[in-house]
Amino acid sequence: MGESKVTLARLGPLRLWLARADKEWGYAVEYGESSQVLDISQVPEDVVPQQLNWINTLFDSAPREYLLRPTVPDRPVVVKPKYPVIIPQGQSGRFYVLLPIFIKAILIDKEKEIDLGTVASRKLSDTWFGITTEGEFCYSLPYPAELDLQLVRPRPHHILCPIVIKNHSHEALKFEKLCFRPQYLGLYCGDTHVWSSLVQVVHEGSFKGVAVNYTTQAPEGEDNLLLLAAPLRREERGLSRLTFGSGFKRDVIFGK
Repeated sequence: MGESKVTLARLGPLRLWLARADKEWGYAVEYGESSQVLDISQVPEDVVPQQLNWINTLFDSAPREYLLRPTVPDRPVVVKPKYPVIIPQGQSGRFYVLLPIFIKAILIDKEKEIDLGTVASRKLSDTWFGITTEGEFCYSLPYPAELDLQLVRPRPHHILCPIVIKNHSHEALKFEKLCFRPQYLGLYCGDTHVWSSLVQVVHEGSFKGVAVNYTTQAPEGEDNLLLLAAPLRREERGLSRLTFGSGFKRDVIFGK
C-alpha cells in the first residue's frame, strides 16, 4: 500500500489489516482461532500475509486519521435456546444472548467521517427466517440463549444481550427460535463485558401478536456502565407488527 507500516487490529478470531497510501486506503480481513486477544499495533509490511484480499478506497489525497468503532451485526439475527422452553400463561423468562461485535473502520477527513468498511469479529452462518414466500436473510448465532448468566462465557469480541420474554396470552408459549434486530440496540461498556440495551418481548396471543421494546437504558448486568455506541436506528414506536410461527413481520418473531 505504499507505506512502511501497516495497522493490525486483533479482536477474538478477527485480524483486521489497515494500510494507507498517498491516494488510497485499504483493509483486509482474516480469521484465526478464537482468543482473548484485544489489541492494535503497527507492523512492518513484510509480515502481512500475501494471500489477503484487499478492499481499496481511492482519494485525491488520503486522510491520515482513522478510528475503529464497535457496532452490532448488520442483519437480523436468529437465536435458539439449547432446548425448547415453555413459558406458561402470565409467566416470563430472562435470557442472555451473545452477539459478536462488528467493527466499523472510519476515516476522519476535516471533521467529516468516511466509512471505510464494516467487518464481523467472527464469521457467522447465513440463514433464512420466515416461510418460503415471505421472510428475511439473517445471521444464525452459534451461541444458545441461556437462562443463567453464569453459564454464559463472553469473550472480548462478544456483546451480552439480555432479552426478557413475557407471555401475556391465554396459552403456554413455546420458545424454540427467535429473530430480532440488533440495529435498535445501544452498546454499553462495563469493567468486564460489553452489554447491549435490554430487549423486552411481550406475547399477547395468536391474534394480537407480539409487542417489542428495545429499551434505551443501560442493562442491569453491571454497575457504572458507560454508553459505547448509540443505536443505529430508532425504534418505530406504536407498532406491533410481530407474529408467531405462521406469518412473518419485520421486527421480532418466534418460529418453530
